[in-house]
Amino acid sequence: MKTRRAAVLAAAGWLAASAPAGAEDPQERQRKQQEQQAQQVDRQQEQRQQRQESTNKQVKEQQEQSAKLLEEAEKKQKDAAKQQEKAADARKDVLEKEKELAEARQKEREELQKAQQLQQQASMAAQKAQQGAQQTQSQASQAQNQAIQQSDQTARQEQQVRQSQDAMAASQANQQGTASGGEQQSIEGEVTKVSGSELTVHASDGQAVKLKVDGSTQVEVDGQQRSLSELQQGAQIRASYSEQAGEKTATRIEATRAADQGTASGK
Repeated sequence: MKTRRAAVLAAAGWLAASAPAGAEDPQERQRKQQEQQAQQVDRQQEQRQQRQESTNKQVKEQQEQSAKLLEEAEKKQKDAAKQQEKAADARKDVLEKEKELAEARQKEREELQKAQQLQQQASMAAQKAQQGAQQTQSQASQAQNQAIQQSDQTARQEQQVRQSQDAMAASQANQQGTASGGEQQSIEGEVTKVSGSELTVHASDGQAVKLKVDGSTQVEVDGQQRSLSELQQGAQIRASYSEQAGEKTATRIEATRAADQGTASGK
C-alpha cells in the first residue's frame, strides 16, 4: 500500500515540475486528486485492517469462549455421567431394598398366620381345659356331696347303734341292778390304773374309784367295741356301774384314748 502511494506521489511531483509557473496545471490538479484518492484508499485499507483485526479478535474471543464452554460442557458431561452412575447404583440399592422389603413382608405374613394358628390352638386348649376343670370340679362336688351324705348317714347309723347299745346297756344294767338289789350309778374321770379285771378311775370330785369288769361289761374306745386290755392309763372315761356289798361292777364303759397313748404304745 505504501509503494503504490509513493508511486502516485512521484507521478504527481513530476507533473508539477513540468507545469509552467503561475497557473494551475491540469496535471497538478490530477495529481492532487490522485493523492486524495490514495489517502482515501489508505484510510479504507486501514479501516478494513482495523475491522479485520476487530473481527479476528472477536473470533478469537468467541473461539476461546467456545473452547471454555466446550470444556465446561465436557466437565458437566463427566459430572452427569458420574451422577448417572450414582443414580444407577441408587436404583440398584432401591431394587434390592424393595426385594428385601417384599421378602420381609412375606415373612411377616407367614409369621402372623402361624401366630394366629397358635392363638386359635391355645384358645381351643384353654377352652377344653376349662371344660375339663369344670367337669372335674362338678364331679368333685358330686363326690364330696356323696361323701358328706354317706358320712352323715354313717354318723346317723352309728348314733342309732350307740343309742340302741346305750338303751340295751341301760336295760341290762337296770335288770342286773334290780336282780342284785344294787343301785345304778355313773362316774366320769381319768383311768389311773388297769389291772386284770379291775381299773381305777380318778373321778372329777378327786376320789379314786375301783371298778370291776366282768363278761357282761360293754367297753367302747372312741366309739368302737374294745376289750379292757385296750384301755390305757390316762384315758378319759364315762362309766355306768352298780354297787353291791361295797363292790362296784361296771356295766358300760365309754372311753377316749389318752393323748400320749400312741407314743406309749410305740415305746
